[in-house]
Amino acid sequence: MKPTLLLSLLVACTVWAASPAWPESEETKVQRTITDLAEAYMAFPQTRDRQSVMKYFSPDFSFFDDAGPRSRQDIERMLIDLERDLGNGPVVISEEITDIRVHLDNADSWATYWDRVTIARDGNMTDDMALCTAIFHKTLAGWVYQHEHCSSKPSENDQDHEETTNLTWSL
Repeated sequence: MKPTLLLSLLVACTVWAASPAWPESEETKVQRTITDLAEAYMAFPQTRDRQSVMKYFSPDFSFFDDAGPRSRQDIERMLIDLERDLGNGPVVISEEITDIRVHLDNADSWATYWDRVTIARDGNMTDDMALCTAIFHKTLAGWVYQHEHCSSKPSENDQDHEETTNLTWSL
């Protein structure tokens, strides 16, 4: 083989191997939105960059969990409060997202997943696990949260929650 042809083949193979074989699917992009938000939240005590977290929420975002309904503004206030509390000592946040199931419908999608958040502060630790359902909308910048609903999974020693659950199931 001629050296120029060999060199051309080598360059072509290198470029082909370095390029992604398939473009990222919309399902993968939604999954990445979920995990990227978790990463931004975990990094917040170090970065104190509210925008790195808030960019994942639509302007009319709503949220509902065991504590009740909240809005995008409530999330931002929570980050402001956390930033203020960081002056009192370190806060370590870990978040684990598992079992993500994404469903697509053009510019909208929804996903279910388990979300475990552990927060350590002042020698105390909270460890919460919740099953979440989130609705997303596709924008020019990517997928953003439109709404999220999370229901806590009770811990093994949560007697009050267990009694309430038994009562609810018997109705």
